[in-house]
Order: sequence, then structure tokens, then C-alpha cells
Amino acid sequence: MEFPDGHLRTRTLRTIPVSRQSLEMRFKNLTGQTLQTEIWRAHLDRAKRLLLETDLSIYEVGENSGFRTSATFNVMFRRAIGMTPTEFRRQVKLPIRQV
Repeated sequence: MEFPDGHLRTRTLRTIPVSRQSLEMRFKNLTGQTLQTEIWRAHLDRAKRLLLETDLSIYEVGENSGFRTSATFNVMFRRAIGMTPTEFRRQVKLPIRQV
């Protein structure tokens, strides 16, 4: 499995003075989720926000959300949301009304 930002996990682990295993166990005990699942969620939440609030290309949204490749972005987004980023943008984004 490819992580959208492997460096984020590494940076997180370096800033907390406990072992990786200990941190991941504590995190799961507190939240019920794995640390990696939470990192994925954060990346996907950012992607959804960018899709709705900007006109960035799908490639740029993936890149700005921390995914290494557009293929990984598309696969992970579809797996989590149930539709591609393009479908999500078309179905959810409402046109801005002029007042």
C-alpha cells in the first residue's frame, strides 16, 4: 500500500518522544482508529474541500492533498467516497449564484 505522504508519518513519529509502535497503539486505544487511517482521512478531507472550493485540476487536488500520484489519489478517493474525484465534484459542487 502506498501512503499519500509517508513523510508525514515519519515527521509525526520524530516529534513525539515514544516508539512508533507505542504511539500507534496509544492512538488506536484513544480513537479506535489507526494512525494511518486518520492520516488517510485528513488527506481525503482536504481533497474533498479542494474539489468543492477551488477549480484546481484533479491532478492538482491530489498533489495538494498529499498524494504522491494521481492514480493513488483516484483509487483511494473512489474506495473511501464511492465515486471518483471528478464525479464527486460534479455531483456535490453547487454552482456559485450571482447576487
